[in-house]
Amino acid sequence: MKIVHLSDLHVVAAPRTLYASDPRENLARVLAHVIRHHGDAAFLWITGDLVHEGDEPAYRALKDLLAVCPMRVHLGLGNHDGRAAFKRVFPEAPMGDPDYLQYAVDTPEGVFLMLDTLEPGLGAGRLDATRLAWLQARLEEHKDRDVFLGLHHPPYETGIAAMDRIRLTVGARELGEVLKAHGRVRHLFHGHVHRPITACWQGMPISTVPGTNHQVALTLGKDPTVLGCFDPPGYAVALIRDGAVCLHQERVADPGAPLYNMEDKAAEAASNLDAMPLFNTIAAE
Repeated sequence: MKIVHLSDLHVVAAPRTLYASDPRENLARVLAHVIRHHGDAAFLWITGDLVHEGDEPAYRALKDLLAVCPMRVHLGLGNHDGRAAFKRVFPEAPMGDPDYLQYAVDTPEGVFLMLDTLEPGLGAGRLDATRLAWLQARLEEHKDRDVFLGLHHPPYETGIAAMDRIRLTVGARELGEVLKAHGRVRHLFHGHVHRPITACWQGMPISTVPGTNHQVALTLGKDPTVLGCFDPPGYAVALIRDGAVCLHQERVADPGAPLYNMEDKAAEAASNLDAMPLFNTIAAE
């Protein structure tokens, strides 16, 4: 089974842009790349920060953009989202009790559980007793199944101090205990950090992806400033079979970036792009 993991779309309504970039145009380009190369995916798994300011016009723009997808799309919420506006535009979303976007997706390879770590007014994430109880109940229902988890905020430190201060700050320890007790959590997918990261947390593999509009610079240390950069957008492709997860990180290059044959000696020896034999008919998206 193949799934595609996206996160941190930060869509804004037209004609607005964000950090001198157009989140709508960038998301459309990423989705076109996904559809062209991975249109056979079972679903898109999108782990929050769907829009930038939690407003209804931005959610409507997002819904229009997602309409091109041939596969199912499963959404999660992040700290930039707003539950009320989201519910008005996506009334079919499986909002739980009281208003958390937490749900299960049953597949032949296991159960995917989306958690809602949004705490209005905070950049950091939270899993309170209600949300953790929901997770515990789902894990008990599927105690003999492989489980895959989605959430927005990372429960671990990445080493980027500015982002670590707004990670999952309430409920991370309890989350780890509940998941370890289940024993068959195969992978956790999160967002928030706008970087391609793979880690091991509490003995479980966990990963995140670049955003589709803007990225966070790799500034390891104690700098309190969140520094942005213009690295390419990206997403992850997860191939899942018999409890094994193979994760590919894909970056979406500029539309004009060509492909070349790395085994071609002429390409290997070329001193500039113009001298390289290129696969011009298979240009990267």
